[in-house]
Amino acid sequence: MAEPVLSEHTHFFSGWCQKPARGVWLGWGLWVLVCLLLILTRLQFRHSIRDFIPPAVNGVGSQLHLLQALPASNRILVVLKSEQPLSDDVFMEGLRELCRRLKKTAIEPDVELDPKLAAETRSYFIDHLCVYWPQTDAAAIVKELFADGVIESRIRQARKRLLSPEGIFEKPFILRDPLGLHERILADFGWDLKPGGSSHWLLNRTRTAALITAKTAVPFTDFRASQRLLEEFREATAGLPHGLQADFFSGHRFTLANATCIQQDLRWLLGLSLAGLMLLGVLYLRWRGGWTVLLVPLTGIVSALGVCALVYPRLNLITLGFGSVLMGITVDFGLHMVLALYHRTQPRSEVMSNLLSPLLFCALTTAGVFGVLFFCQIPIHRQLALFTVTGIVGAWLFAFFGLPRIVYGQLPESRHDRGMGAPNFLSRRAALLILPVLVGCAIILLPRLRTATDLNALNYIPSSLQRLQKLIQRDWPHFGRSAFLVIDAESEEQLEERCQKVATAMQEEGLQPLFPVYSQLLPPRSLRDRRRQAWRVFLKVHGEEFRQRLIRAGWPPMATERYLSGLAKSLGTEVSTHTLKQTFLRIPLELGRFTWRERPAAVIYPRTSDAGKLQRIVRKTRMPGITILVPGEVGRTLAKAITHDFMFFSLTGSGLCLILVIVLFRRFRLILAALVPVLSGLAVLVITLAVCRIQLTLFNVMGALLVAGLAVDYGIFMVHWRYCGQSSVTIRAIELSAFSTLAGFGVLVMARHPAMFSLGVTVLPGIIGALTGAIFLVPGVLQDREHKSIQDWRQT
Repeated sequence: MAEPVLSEHTHFFSGWCQKPARGVWLGWGLWVLVCLLLILTRLQFRHSIRDFIPPAVNGVGSQLHLLQALPASNRILVVLKSEQPLSDDVFMEGLRELCRRLKKTAIEPDVELDPKLAAETRSYFIDHLCVYWPQTDAAAIVKELFADGVIESRIRQARKRLLSPEGIFEKPFILRDPLGLHERILADFGWDLKPGGSSHWLLNRTRTAALITAKTAVPFTDFRASQRLLEEFREATAGLPHGLQADFFSGHRFTLANATCIQQDLRWLLGLSLAGLMLLGVLYLRWRGGWTVLLVPLTGIVSALGVCALVYPRLNLITLGFGSVLMGITVDFGLHMVLALYHRTQPRSEVMSNLLSPLLFCALTTAGVFGVLFFCQIPIHRQLALFTVTGIVGAWLFAFFGLPRIVYGQLPESRHDRGMGAPNFLSRRAALLILPVLVGCAIILLPRLRTATDLNALNYIPSSLQRLQKLIQRDWPHFGRSAFLVIDAESEEQLEERCQKVATAMQEEGLQPLFPVYSQLLPPRSLRDRRRQAWRVFLKVHGEEFRQRLIRAGWPPMATERYLSGLAKSLGTEVSTHTLKQTFLRIPLELGRFTWRERPAAVIYPRTSDAGKLQRIVRKTRMPGITILVPGEVGRTLAKAITHDFMFFSLTGSGLCLILVIVLFRRFRLILAALVPVLSGLAVLVITLAVCRIQLTLFNVMGALLVAGLAVDYGIFMVHWRYCGQSSVTIRAIELSAFSTLAGFGVLVMARHPAMFSLGVTVLPGIIGALTGAIFLVPGVLQDREHKSIQDWRQT
């Protein structure tokens, strides 16, 4: 390696250090003022899961963006629950009260269809009762209708409803279907079309909870609007009758919970990190001017936020949380500069000239490691790359060109090393034995690392929301677990045709959609024929007995004859596509229709997540424009993409660091010694993650890159001390650098938010491993075989 002390550098720094500091203070103040103006006028903070989703140009990005575009992603699931089982009538009463109260909020439940449209829909199912009745065997119809007390009970209910206030509206339907058979068909579709009924509400089996779908115009990415929505909901639903309680589950709750959690974490973690840095300053920088070290991370953070305000006006809160990380990175530059000047044994100009190469290459390696994230397709990775690189550049420029002039008049003329003796280093043999053992253990445990396949691993979910999510998954297991069949076409007519074919193929596979869509309302012809034949046999063989049972139950004879003639007439009524269009085209099935890439599209929610069965359905249709979305599969695809990014960017960052180290040292032994902290840090990191069974997320990738970037800095300075003879000063600076990094990252281990915790739990063991490797292993690797002590080695 060429001697780093160059005469032209020494001459430049000799003149630079003697200039007044007023110009530095003025330039620094103007820059900070400009950045603060940009931050205050342009920068907005948010937390959106969309920042974690790749663009729609690749496979996993297209699937994730399609999931975000589905109508259900903006829906709200309102849960009405009770501690004790309640009847359907009580739940309906509570539902009506809940709907009246929700009119005061921005939540609009899917209830109370247009009365005329609801009447037309009920008439359609009464006219085609035989086609939609589920039984295909006459014996099954006899068993259900002729069971003890069934007809008598239903006739009593019909007479009671006729005498009730709602009988004015219900009379036409009761006379045409006194047994209420069509209501069972409607229930199978999830509809309650009686006055005040709901188009989408489901009771659980124990009759202790009801699920209601709703919609809102509030975007779930808007934190403040989501906060107002939750407050309005809680005020409106307080004190419901019969002890009923209401809560809702939606993306708004996730946005609100995560943004609140991040704000709370930032409020005290950044303060704790700053307090840790100040404590280090009090313990190790107790002279006049030592406080100026804190100006370096401050400059880095202000510079990073100012530049991000120009490029990313809407900055993710996770990126802001990276500010504590940036404080731990950039304070290193000031520590090395100030400690080297304070404990110098050479003129100031020579000290700065000696520090030029290591400080410059340390900044280049760290910025380069994060700079490779500019090529990542995940938006938040690009935000973090810009934030970190600009912060490092701003902090380095201030540390090297501003800090020496500011502290010039506050340092003594000569300050020899005050007995900060070098620690007892490991021997060469021990160092060369420990390092391969660490790396070998890491290689053995590397296959045990697992990647999180659930996007919720990046989100903070409070306990109340977890309980509500478990309730929904337990009582309505298809919500959140069902796959999606997305169909798009060039026109509405083509979309209807494709939906019809998909619905027919689903029925042949025995699948029932979670929500009815237009294309599902026409049973296959073979199924329609079997159901008609079952009713023909029933009316021919048991028709007279059926008539007598109705009359004995109290139904008038003339009304009974009209009812039976209506059933017989429905046997000859054919269901056609034209009939369906006339009846159902105006039903607001918002859960099924949406626009995707400026094309009409529809989504069907089958009650399954079996990808193989869904693939068979797609093959049967033999049509393009059908996409299968299985949430678990999408998560696994994203996990593969994260693993690929982890490997690619780790190798790319490591390769860039290796190139810079080669350029700096140009000797194999020195290059290997400089990379020892990288190997030890990453080895300890892999061992910790594997032993603790911590799943990898996007932020573990960031943490691993940061460990590599900081560890190579430690290696560069430990190797560089050979040329300046200040081993104890360098070691003290590295110790302070590592402690400051731990002050920035160690506090993240106490964060509640999973993303910030992942970052902290990755960097903490990695930095500890890198610090240990830098202080104890690098000197051992650098020792010659014939020189057993560091003093003997230094004399060479």
